[in-house]
Amino acid sequence: MRLYLTRHGQTVWNIERRLQGWNDSELSEKGISNARALRERLADIDFYEVYSSPIGRTMKTAEIVSGLEADKIIQDENLREIHLGSWEGRLTDEIELEYPEEYSAFRCSPHLYKRSDAESYYDVQKRALISVNNVIKKHGNTDRNILFVTHTVTLKTIMAYFEDREFARLWDPPFIYDTSLSMVEIKNGTGTIVMHGDISHFSDLKGYEFVKDNHFIKKDE
Repeated sequence: MRLYLTRHGQTVWNIERRLQGWNDSELSEKGISNARALRERLADIDFYEVYSSPIGRTMKTAEIVSGLEADKIIQDENLREIHLGSWEGRLTDEIELEYPEEYSAFRCSPHLYKRSDAESYYDVQKRALISVNNVIKKHGNTDRNILFVTHTVTLKTIMAYFEDREFARLWDPPFIYDTSLSMVEIKNGTGTIVMHGDISHFSDLKGYEFVKDNHFIKKDE
């Protein structure tokens, strides 16, 4: 079985540098374009099931990438982004000024990040893995392809599980760009990462080739 995992397309709040969490904003033109590019890339893959966070930006991305109507997509609360409480909808610059220590932990030391009105990174991984492991239990002995459409922190914590990566290194490369593609192959109950944060479907990368950790060079270099 193969698990395909992607992040939602770029949103208006991504551009404005506002934290979203469980709050929402619409996909930008680039976000829609990248989701369409990912759909073309995955056109030959037959997905047995498509799971998505129920938040608008992920559902819209899931519809574009899978070509399915919303009622055919399995909405999973465990795939939501990290809940950020009172920070949601606010500009990152404002939060950094008002809460320097907490914001530094959020961005640089996820293993230390903790706030009373928000989830920790560990909380996110715990709930996300409930859904991932349920899918593996359900389809693990098959040859099926399953698509997950989720968010940056949620995807990072899922991949950290398969990498056995410590949360202190959670934000090490690869960067999870909007609609980047990761894939984990499940065989005999063991997950092997085949692809992680790949963005080779981006239209502005034509004429470039992938090297390592999302680094690209011109093909004639």
